[in-house]
Amino acid sequence: MSATPLNRRLLLVATAALAVLLIGAELAVRVVGPPPRAATGGLAVGHQPGVDYLSHADEHGGWVRNRQELTPYLFVPDDKPEGTLRVATLGASSMKAPPPDGASWLLAALLEQGSGGRSQLVNAGARGYGATRIAGLQRELLERQVDGVVLYTGHCEFSEQQLTASRGGVAGVVAWLATRSRLIGLLIAAPGEDPSLPPPDQPTERARASVDPVDPAALEAHFRASLDAIARDAQAAGIVSVWVLPASNLLRPPAGSGGRGAEELDRDAEARVQALERGDPDAVRGLDALIEQHPEHAGLRYVHGRLMLARGQQDAASSSLMLARDLDAYPARASSALRRAMAEVAAEHGVAVVDAEALLIAADRGRYLSGGFGEHAELLGREAYRIVMEQVYAELAARLPGLLPMDELRPALPPRGTALPALMNYPVQRGPQLEVDFTKPGDGN
Repeated sequence: MSATPLNRRLLLVATAALAVLLIGAELAVRVVGPPPRAATGGLAVGHQPGVDYLSHADEHGGWVRNRQELTPYLFVPDDKPEGTLRVATLGASSMKAPPPDGASWLLAALLEQGSGGRSQLVNAGARGYGATRIAGLQRELLERQVDGVVLYTGHCEFSEQQLTASRGGVAGVVAWLATRSRLIGLLIAAPGEDPSLPPPDQPTERARASVDPVDPAALEAHFRASLDAIARDAQAAGIVSVWVLPASNLLRPPAGSGGRGAEELDRDAEARVQALERGDPDAVRGLDALIEQHPEHAGLRYVHGRLMLARGQQDAASSSLMLARDLDAYPARASSALRRAMAEVAAEHGVAVVDAEALLIAADRGRYLSGGFGEHAELLGREAYRIVMEQVYAELAARLPGLLPMDELRPALPPRGTALPALMNYPVQRGPQLEVDFTKPGDGN
């Protein structure tokens, strides 16, 4: 019985000691550690007024990222010499990809060559960004003397709405504490994160079982509304816009199908793909009957597309592989409906459009259908981005003064298989977190 008061006293002493230790650590971090994190915005509100995408760095004379998902290469100089063209690229990983082969940097080199050295490329790509957050980011960029905006979006709409909602539960409490305690902010920073920036809006993706299948109509309506806001803001600012209808790696299998019994059919489809790759006739046994019973199952359509591709029937392969992409219940690629919505909103506002998928099919249909233009499950490769960015440049040159027409620039360009920015000696761009050397691979992801 006498031990109980003693235990209580020991517990109180231990608690007090821990509190003193934590307070001391917090004070130490405040004195010698990084600045505090800013609060992160939730997806539901898109551009949260209290959480800017950009912040000004007086010591570097320009604007830099204020959110972890944005590329560390983002830099908007205060100085814009007379006659200089400033073009911003907006999108997710396709635009965020590092130099020298990322889409933004290929466009930067074209602009540098076509303007006679009088251009500034602002790479505002961000991991996982869909049109919701892009709309907010563009609003801030439009205040920074931007002449043109290039938008490449569509692939991240589902993941942005499903996987990046404001954090709740324990994770939400920890994120909230991190904005008030520099010690906690430092402790929860992932490797490579800047603990002074807001934590990423995109947390680790949840298991598919905890994610609702896509509602295509709702997804398209939300996408259209965001695109409409993007177009209206650019028009109000008198800014030239070029939108890219995204291309996909069609060889990437769909993540799954919705509906009753979908998971069993998903497993069947996956087994059939494996059998097809082994040359096993079981891959096609009963396939047509299954498709007739389940015409909207993404996995079965994918198997059929792969089979038609193997047989050299490109028309049938194209139809099935694109349908598989469009039926994906957990899409990581822009569907035909989203691409169509983007084209229609652009037409309503007079925005120039570049159809990346159509360009690559025209360049080499078989290669596009077989995933040959992709160097990654989601992203295209250097040659594909070069084809697309040349057309983007042509649209910009037709609308912005001071750029050579593409027909005059093309003879001066090196072959498409070469590292364009390195050969063109695109100038090193400096900011608080970067010194880009375009002759070497980058690590800006």
